[in-house]
Amino acid sequence: NATLFVVIHGAYDLTNRDTGLMGDVSDPFVLAKVGNQEHRTPTIDNNLNPVWEADNKFTFNVHAGDAALRLEVFNANKILAHATLGSTE
Repeated sequence: NATLFVVIHGAYDLTNRDTGLMGDVSDPFVLAKVGNQEHRTPTIDNNLNPVWEADNKFTFNVHAGDAALRLEVFNANKILAHATLGSTE
């Protein structure tokens, strides 16, 4: 077993998945996942270059057989499902 510490700093040049009207652009958050463990950053409204300065430090207890760290950036939606903006593993 091991402990993995992850800090999400920011994302740059994200795709806009919102209307774009009157400055309405994507509302990103990051979902970090290892095995069955998940952590989520806060949503930053209307920002294609978000920087997380709080609630962005996560700890995972990694066990043999756990999958790799997966990071996925989503556009938060209130009515529809959250739309992915990109991911890495």
